[in-house]
Amino acid sequence: MSWLTEVIRPKIRNLFVRRDVPENLWSQCAGCQRMIFTKDFVANLRVCADCGHHTRGTAIERLGWTFDKDSFTRIELPKAVVDPLKFRDTKRYSDRLKEAREAIERRLVLSALARNQDNMTKVAEELGISRPTLYELMEKLGIER
Repeated sequence: MSWLTEVIRPKIRNLFVRRDVPENLWSQCAGCQRMIFTKDFVANLRVCADCGHHTRGTAIERLGWTFDKDSFTRIELPKAVVDPLKFRDTKRYSDRLKEAREAIERRLVLSALARNQDNMTKVAEELGISRPTLYELMEKLGIER
């Protein structure tokens, strides 16, 4: 083996190796279609510096924008009782609730997919979940894309 194959060739290969870029490094403005560095976009309260287009923030972000840091505390909501009246029917009430929730989730995901032309990143952002969570939800609901 020569020094070309042992030393130089690996260095050349390393130059052309694709590096992993975080998925949420850049955001695209819905108003002007410009790519914006996500940290700058969030620091500007999700307003495009070029065209002034506003995008939705999460509930936690809106609380942070509205209140001073550490001036509010989150409280846990009590768990909802599954069957408070103890209904009796051919099916258990808890099973009916589970089926209804799955049907609503399915319609919600399908409508978000249709609105965003099957763009998984935009769908996950609209639903307020991560892309891996979206894929798990779609698999659970039997939605294929």
